[in-house]
Amino acid sequence: MSSDFKEINFYSEKFKLSGYLHIPKNFSNSIVIGSHGLLSDAQSMKQINLATRLSDYNIGYLRFNHRGCSTSEGKLENTNLLTRKTDIISAFEYLKTNYNIKRTGLFGSSMGGATCIYSHNEIKPQAMVLVASPVIGRTMKTSFSKSIDILMKETGLPRNFFEKNIDFDLSGDIDKIKNSLVIHGDNDEIVPFENGEILYSNLKNDKKMITLKNGDHRITNLRDQNIMIDEAVNWFVKYLN
Repeated sequence: MSSDFKEINFYSEKFKLSGYLHIPKNFSNSIVIGSHGLLSDAQSMKQINLATRLSDYNIGYLRFNHRGCSTSEGKLENTNLLTRKTDIISAFEYLKTNYNIKRTGLFGSSMGGATCIYSHNEIKPQAMVLVASPVIGRTMKTSFSKSIDILMKETGLPRNFFEKNIDFDLSGDIDKIKNSLVIHGDNDEIVPFENGEILYSNLKNDKKMITLKNGDHRITNLRDQNIMIDEAVNWFVKYLN
């Protein structure tokens, strides 16, 4: 089936955000909204591959750029978990207004996973897939601090940008979430594996956890990438079709 997409724009507060909407020919009125990582954007291959695969099951997909990322308005240095929550809720409202959406899934990778957790109560998705998602920011301080100097040099962003974006605790926001798939590498060098364990243990049923043996944060191993996409597709098809 075609995996064609169209470019869209919508507003989150005063910011015009850009995105790519995949709507299959025989659209089932089910759609997944993807939220990317802190320094990523909507061109993430995880999301592109997932959108392509889901189109085979008539499930749509919206991958969008959070404010300050890629062609979306705003400044990246002003982004935080709250602004990202606002952005994904705005994406959901855009879809509700412009398409006859009946079932919604959320896909989040890294900071995107935290965004999905944080916005769950407002969006009330039928299913979620959370990949390498941080739950308690302080668990990242040791691992993330090793990367901050490199990231500061690569991005030009100040130290406090990275420090403020690991200053959260979502452990109290998970016990009402159901129908969630957790995927986490047990060798994640950025978001320690214990976050996946905390997340899974506090989720309601139906839930499932996939541990990627020796898997890193970006899931660079091709076999792990295939496992992630296969499992995510199966999960969304189960709850959205």
